[in-house]
Amino acid sequence: MAIRKYGNNPLGMFISFFVIKQKEIKEIKDPFFRKILYMPMFDSLSKIPDKVEGNNYNNNKRFNDFVEKFRGWGHWKLVSTTQLYRLLHKKGFSNVNITQEISKKLDAMTNGQVPKAREFDEDIGYYLNKFPDIKVKIGNRDIYIPDSCTLLNIFYHSFRCNLVHDFREHEQATNLIPESLEPYYMHFAHQSRGKPDKGYWALGIPNGFIDKIFINCLNNLAVNLNKNNVNPYDCYGFDY
Repeated sequence: MAIRKYGNNPLGMFISFFVIKQKEIKEIKDPFFRKILYMPMFDSLSKIPDKVEGNNYNNNKRFNDFVEKFRGWGHWKLVSTTQLYRLLHKKGFSNVNITQEISKKLDAMTNGQVPKAREFDEDIGYYLNKFPDIKVKIGNRDIYIPDSCTLLNIFYHSFRCNLVHDFREHEQATNLIPESLEPYYMHFAHQSRGKPDKGYWALGIPNGFIDKIFINCLNNLAVNLNKNNVNPYDCYGFDY
């Protein structure tokens, strides 16, 4: 998606800066470093609607609201099947209906397939309707397990935070199809005594997808700021 030009005014200069930086990032050959450099740009842009709306949200809420509201992608509420399966086992839900259903779904997958998340995963509403009681207690809160596994929450917690704070990838599948425009799944199997084991499915969040959602978010933010006559520089604090 091309970014509309807004002229030699504060909005135009602001958007042009991010367009130039995005083009420079795309020229970096190492996909790992490309992803890392995108994250502070998402963080920076997310401050604008938060400031305009007077929300003062924490980093997680601000980041998630931004990529969802400005339509970086239309499928953020999908629940990652593989992530949910792992978390259910980790939290002691190994023998309940939801885990058995997911296990059958994963077993039906064929090695060599590379399904897209939007074709394979279910929306959070599906789980809320069918399995409303899959919760764990954390402090004084009841946490609904599938909600922790939406692609929106994974993008922040497992992807953005791993890159920024731990200098590591979310999954090894991420860079195997780097220019894919959508998250996908890939199967991995280990050799055990000369025979491959059952293996596991991993979620890949590729660079092509990051490129696309960043441009989508930037373009939609620019349209919103222009419509509401907002100077983006007013949303930041500067030391003079």
